[in-house]
Amino acid sequence: MNEARRPLLALMICAALLAVSGTTKAGDDQTPDLPRDEWHAVFMKGKRVGYVHVRMAREDDSIITLSETKMTMRRFGTDLTVEMSSTCREHLDGTPEGFVTEQMGGMMPVRTKGTIQDGTLHLVSTMGDRRQKQTLEWDPDVLFPYALDRAQKDFKLEPGEEFTAKVFSPELSSSEPLEITMKVIGPDTVDVLGVVHEAVKVEARYPKLPGVVEHVWLDSAHNMLVTEAVLMGGIRSVRCTKEYALAEAEAVDLTGAIMVKPDKPILRPDRLRRLVVKLSTEDGSPFSVELASEGHQRVVERTESSVTLEISTELTPTEIDDLEPYQAASTFINSSDERIVAAAHKAVGDETDPWRTAQALRRAVYDLVEEKNYEVAMATASEVIETRKGDCSEHAVLLAAMARAEGLPSRVAIGLVYVVGRFIYHMWTQVYIDGAWRDVDATLPDRDFDAAHIRLATSPMGEGDSLLDLAAFAAVFGNLKIEIVEKEYVKRDRAD
Repeated sequence: MNEARRPLLALMICAALLAVSGTTKAGDDQTPDLPRDEWHAVFMKGKRVGYVHVRMAREDDSIITLSETKMTMRRFGTDLTVEMSSTCREHLDGTPEGFVTEQMGGMMPVRTKGTIQDGTLHLVSTMGDRRQKQTLEWDPDVLFPYALDRAQKDFKLEPGEEFTAKVFSPELSSSEPLEITMKVIGPDTVDVLGVVHEAVKVEARYPKLPGVVEHVWLDSAHNMLVTEAVLMGGIRSVRCTKEYALAEAEAVDLTGAIMVKPDKPILRPDRLRRLVVKLSTEDGSPFSVELASEGHQRVVERTESSVTLEISTELTPTEIDDLEPYQAASTFINSSDERIVAAAHKAVGDETDPWRTAQALRRAVYDLVEEKNYEVAMATASEVIETRKGDCSEHAVLLAAMARAEGLPSRVAIGLVYVVGRFIYHMWTQVYIDGAWRDVDATLPDRDFDAAHIRLATSPMGEGDSLLDLAAFAAVFGNLKIEIVEKEYVKRDRAD
């Protein structure tokens, strides 16, 4: 079984939020405080794993903000480095002009360029010689970093004061804004690399990321000193010198956080017909992940502190008004790639039944990914068909692409699968057949989908929005408690 390495996604989410927070310094209409160059060391589990760098400068009649993030972590004995950068350009009056992002997760960087003209966002995503274009309506209330500075200059650092804005974080989503609400908690002290500073503590929340809470310590001039997010056991950024930020980092081992041991074992997960589980947090905080009743999963009960799910081989129908996002080719799911189209046609042959088609594609993807490893952070389907290697996420995106090439709407799901006494974070594929989402796991060579999969989030992996789609699990990653409530097996005499 190829266990998931979705913790990388949680790190990237945090990095994007840190980059947004890193520009909260009061500005001036004449930009006397520019250029600015800020470095922040990033810590996880007490280890310095990387940095966030934010530079803001004036260039003629524009403001350019560069944000760079680099972090290293280890999973199942393999070290991985995640790198991403974004450059935002806006007029002196704060009107956004455009941006460029680069994310390095697979073998080749994925570059997205956005141009904003006449209320329209024009996106072009490039990987190698492959390009995907998209046109979207632009929200005029969205603030780029310099405009955010200007808006915050009247934000008083007094207890109870609040500031709300729609911000743009292209590292997280290049097609959708992120609303942020900042509330002043009050005066506090904070340790900055061994030196105690007087500061003001501010709480930041994001409605689209329920449960994700940041605490930011600012000095009297709104300079960010420290940021903490309760994710993955705690992630912390600390303002520092360039030399300290760029010093050699130490990989943090996330293998333990990837696995969750339930209160009872499941002896034969492959024979499960029905499983009822109760999800909550280890620390007793509210369970904030919103879960839909669709496909093989149904919400039985929800309270502030927990959610009870029924996962079954039976299906819950889901009516979808617009299937286009699940049919279109994208950078990550490039179903128009001739190699993917050819592989899909070869696997399916003359089969016309949608479900048997999906099963033929599942078996083909398992065989196509010849080298099962954890060397890549996030590869596209085109990269996978070329290299023939990867883990569960590579299986999932390739299967989704091949399904679309055969006319089956598809998306990826992220959650957990039961393997040898533990639920392990995992990614698989869903196809839309006869009015319902059906789960298909290409990492399972000899059997169909089983009820030992817990789905936390889904995404069509469209242009520029996949990280935000999959961010739902971030608030409970490393803090998840799973209780087995009921189990039913295909053969009763095999029940444990």
